[in-house]
Amino acid sequence: MKSPLRHLFLCIMFCAVVTAVFAKTKDRPDSDYRDGVLVSFRTVAAGSNCSSSGSVKGAVDDSGNVEGTDNSNGSCYNISVRLYTIKVGDTTFVIKHAPESWNRNSVLEQQLPGLKFKVRTQKDKLYIKVGERESPFFIVDAQ
Repeated sequence: MKSPLRHLFLCIMFCAVVTAVFAKTKDRPDSDYRDGVLVSFRTVAAGSNCSSSGSVKGAVDDSGNVEGTDNSNGSCYNISVRLYTIKVGDTTFVIKHAPESWNRNSVLEQQLPGLKFKVRTQKDKLYIKVGERESPFFIVDAQ
C-alpha cells in the first residue's frame, strides 16, 4: 500500500502543473498581436433610461363617494457610449468597449489620439492591450 504522503505529493504536483498550463495560456505571445493606433474618439447618444414611482391614497365616505390623492415622480437620463476610431494596418475600425465585468474601465479611456497599442482578435471581439492591461471591444464598422 502506498503512503498517504506520496498521494499528497502527487496531488500537489498535479495541481502545480495544471496551474502552470492555465497561467501560460492566459498570457498571449506578442506574435498574436498587431500594432494599432488610436485615430479619434467621440461620444454618441445611445438612448435613455427612465424610472418612475408613485402612490395613490383614497377613502370612501358613508355615501359611497371616493376621494383621493396621488403622488408620483420620475426621472430620465441620457445614455451615451464612446466610439473609438482605430487604424490597424490598412484597415480603419470604429469600435466600442465591451466590458466583461462591472466597473472595468477601457484601456482607451482618457487616452489621446496617436496612442500606439497592440490588438488581437478573439471570436467576435478585438482585444486592445496598452501596457499590461487589455480590454475587449465590439466592432461597429470597418473600412
